[in-house]
Amino acid sequence: MEILIKEHLTEEEKQEVLELFNKVLFFSISQDFKFTDSIGPNNQIKYLLAYEEKKLVCYSKIIETKLRKLPFIKFAQIKFGPVYLDNNSLLECLKKTYDYYLEHKFTSLTVQLGNFVGNDSEFIETYLQKDGYFFKTHYDRLNQSTLLIDLEKPIEEIESNFTTHLKRNLKKSTSKNIQVYELTDFSDVQKIEDVYTRMAKARNLKGFDHKFFQDKVIDIKEKGIGKIFYSITNENKILGTAFIFFEGKKCIYYLGFSDPDEKSLPALHSVFWEAIQWSKKNGFKLFDLGGYGHYATENDQVFYINNFKRNFTENYFFYPKRMIFELSKLKSLVTNFLLKVS
Repeated sequence: MEILIKEHLTEEEKQEVLELFNKVLFFSISQDFKFTDSIGPNNQIKYLLAYEEKKLVCYSKIIETKLRKLPFIKFAQIKFGPVYLDNNSLLECLKKTYDYYLEHKFTSLTVQLGNFVGNDSEFIETYLQKDGYFFKTHYDRLNQSTLLIDLEKPIEEIESNFTTHLKRNLKKSTSKNIQVYELTDFSDVQKIEDVYTRMAKARNLKGFDHKFFQDKVIDIKEKGIGKIFYSITNENKILGTAFIFFEGKKCIYYLGFSDPDEKSLPALHSVFWEAIQWSKKNGFKLFDLGGYGHYATENDQVFYINNFKRNFTENYFFYPKRMIFELSKLKSLVTNFLLKVS
């Protein structure tokens, strides 16, 4: 197997990656080279490509990070990847990634596999440990899970699983004449961003700035890797918006927000329902509600987001726990010390 780790993809390699995407049921938008990652000046993206008989069998986007004041402290991370055709290819790619970052004197490598808990993840974890590639896992809020809706079921069955609270709010949306549309005229983007900005300010959310918003709009408008749905009132006032991205045969809810001044109106219930119906009509097999935070408490906004999502389904799926490979014990000790005193 030929395995490469490089800074840029050629046009030919991009086409090979797209062909690989078409061979798997789903993949994470985090691994799509077209998706704009929210990274800073201390981050860099690398790409892993693995070939067997000149055919791409495994691919991953890797994010490298270094501490600004201590640039010799470096970390590598794979988010919901790699994308792969078979377990053996995935295993060899992870070993190669480990060896590469050990050689380049990184502090640690963190891997969040993109498949759900099952035989594949058990195989990988078992044989990494067996072959001496040891890692740590933790039971904490950084472990990932989600809620999935099976779009191959009849629409009536999907709707029958909605809670009474959700059905009541969908009826209220109808009675209030709240309309939902797919965004096609991007001249309305500024109005949507105004709602987004006010929501972020009201909730004191960090990292949700103009660049983040515009990057996601460009990903959808110019790169065609998602859709935007929004709701409006009779007065043509935008209430709520949801950004949906494509992950193979799966659609995932990525970003949503509503007008903080219109809390009495069901701003997002009908938006989600429209997105789910659109996904089914357009041949997607799964709708991913974009994560579920099992460790959230009532003091956490995620707790209330969880409650909202559970109105649609309680079909939980869990990802394997993050594998944290410690590549330098000394640098890890330094990092842990800095985290404690900061």
